[in-house]
Amino acid sequence: MDRVLELCLWFLSVVVINSEDIQVYFTSDEYYTQEGAGRVVIGIVAERPYSFGPEDIFVEIYLTPDDATEGQDYFPLSQETVKLYDWPNTTLVTVGIIDDKLMEGEERFNIHLRDVRYNHTVIGRPNLAEVIIEDNDEVCPNGWLYFRRSCYLFINESLSFEAAESACSDEEACLASSTSAGENHFIANTVTKGQ
Repeated sequence: MDRVLELCLWFLSVVVINSEDIQVYFTSDEYYTQEGAGRVVIGIVAERPYSFGPEDIFVEIYLTPDDATEGQDYFPLSQETVKLYDWPNTTLVTVGIIDDKLMEGEERFNIHLRDVRYNHTVIGRPNLAEVIIEDNDEVCPNGWLYFRRSCYLFINESLSFEAAESACSDEEACLASSTSAGENHFIANTVTKGQ
């Protein structure tokens, strides 16, 4: 089957969205965090046509366990209803992560959107996001951060490419550029937290 036709059929079978509808969705369908990070930040967008005014939009969010357990691996949400800010801004929701000091590898839980409160608003895609908690206990050298089976060292200074390459070589590591959306999210989240 033609790939474009296949994608169109999939889209039509999933959800029908009027061009005048406001869409509410997660910024990603996967969020990665380290168990020792203390939190994961989830982005929610309300994308509205210009014809709509600035009225408030609210959406309910809830968590469901996979192999991560609420109260043992992550904290319950402090609020279940979120006010969304004007598009194209992203509203951020923080979920606390518990470091249980056990070597468990990856653990997962899900976060869902439901019950939007505003006329002409629909839940868009993705409306289910998976949070992946990576256990970084005793995996990386002190000061390094673990992400997707690799260790990262962040240097809090501006360096030329040559100086950065040399600094990596001194640590017996490789300088790499990032093209992965998940990796970029991890790096941005780490830099934002000042690590």
